[in-house]
Amino acid sequence: MTDMDTATQAKFQRLRMQRFLMAQLNYAITYVVIVTTWLFGEYHGTELQALSHILLGLGTQGVFFWLLISNINLKFRDPSMTAAQIVVASLLLTYMLVYVGELRGSMTTIYAIILLFGVFQLSRRDFGVVASSTV
Repeated sequence: MTDMDTATQAKFQRLRMQRFLMAQLNYAITYVVIVTTWLFGEYHGTELQALSHILLGLGTQGVFFWLLISNINLKFRDPSMTAAQIVVASLLLTYMLVYVGELRGSMTTIYAIILLFGVFQLSRRDFGVVASSTV
């Protein structure tokens, strides 16, 4: 790789990390919602299930973070791992929606926020596949 390629790749890797960190704000908000719904009796699961949401989120995001900082993601067809991150976030949200009762309707709007991360990054076909996984 030339110096220009290395510099460009480093620039894109920093951008991927910024996007990843921005997505973590959404996860933090979700953790607050889980704890709040549990504290106010709106969470219709056990304490262990509420904790499992948070641990699954932290675990999956830890894997994505490790892939980014180790540069392993650069070996993938999509080094930003956008589709994978959207699918994981959608699955975690779906898991949470099972337990939030009456808040479920308003919480489904989070799907739109998750999908926004892929609007400009994914091809139309890939975005359609990922978006259909949230239906």
